[in-house]
Amino acid sequence: MRTAFSAISSGTEKAAVEAGRKSLLGKAMARPDLVKQVLEYAQSNGVGAARQKVQARLETLSALGYSCSGLVLEVGSAVNGFHPGDRWPAPALGTRATVNSTSCLQILPSLYPVVSACRRHP
Repeated sequence: MRTAFSAISSGTEKAAVEAGRKSLLGKAMARPDLVKQVLEYAQSNGVGAARQKVQARLETLSALGYSCSGLVLEVGSAVNGFHPGDRWPAPALGTRATVNSTSCLQILPSLYPVVSACRRHP
């Protein structure tokens, strides 16, 4: 897929960037709900496993973006309902991505502008 247009929610993006700048303690204080999940995971799976899971999550980069629209470039043999050239709206996937599930995608009606689709799904 190739992204043609994307839109962002500036408040959401600002919050994500600010959260990324916080120390581990700052992140924990800002999200006590996640701390609770980590503690529950540690009880079930051990402290080492919980530490590895948290570290992996903290090291994972997440693309900024709210939604996007574009064109299907290629379709795998196991994908049904999409063809090269189809126009689509979707949650932001970056400028080029491999999608393993079509559950979040749909084909745009031919009269629906691609630029509009990145702001509101039809």
